[in-house]
Amino acid sequence: MITIEKNKVVIPKKSWNRLIKDKYFEEMLQIFIDSEILLEAMEKDNDFMNIREYDKLRRENKLSSSD
Repeated sequence: MITIEKNKVVIPKKSWNRLIKDKYFEEMLQIFIDSEILLEAMEKDNDFMNIREYDKLRRENKLSSSD
């Protein structure tokens, strides 16, 4: 049984193993894991740049270099 607590959701290992074997759910779970790793990296890195900010700067540099 999945339990939802104040600060976490607990998924039984048996359920996790069943879901991770399914290609669709495996991809979804991997995205979830990757997003947690990214959030942790962003919290630890003071120089981390927002992707939208990076993309905007990249476009500006690309446009100015083509002049």
